Amino acid sequence: MSDRPAPDTAAVPMSAQPGAPRPIPAGTAPANPTTFTKELTIGQAMRMHPRAPEVFMGFHLGGCSHCSIAEDETIEQVSMGYGIPIDMLLNALNSLFEYDKKRAEAAKAAQAAAAAAATAPKA
Repeated sequence: MSDRPAPDTAAVPMSAQPGAPRPIPAGTAPANPTTFTKELTIGQAMRMHPRAPEVFMGFHLGGCSHCSIAEDETIEQVSMGYGIPIDMLLNALNSLFEYDKKRAEAAKAAQAAAAAAATAPKA
């Protein structure tokens, strides 16, 4: 055992910490940025939607040293490696975009209703 104190990782930039996400090179964006596919890398998926990491964590992927995932692995490789049905994982990821679309539609409808109420003649 060493008498040295453990390194203070809070003082180290996130990108320099062990196991930290590596930047994805420019020009690696997916062809259709609103559909997750099995060929996408984990890094690309995480850049496609801000809540994609939550989906992976929901499947217990990437949360600890025993279930870490690499950003250069494809969604299919991770699915096969951890025994998660690919359709289940892709459906969960793609539901993020469906939720965003429904939320935007609801906000637009609420704005239209508020505008209509503001311009309606008062009784």
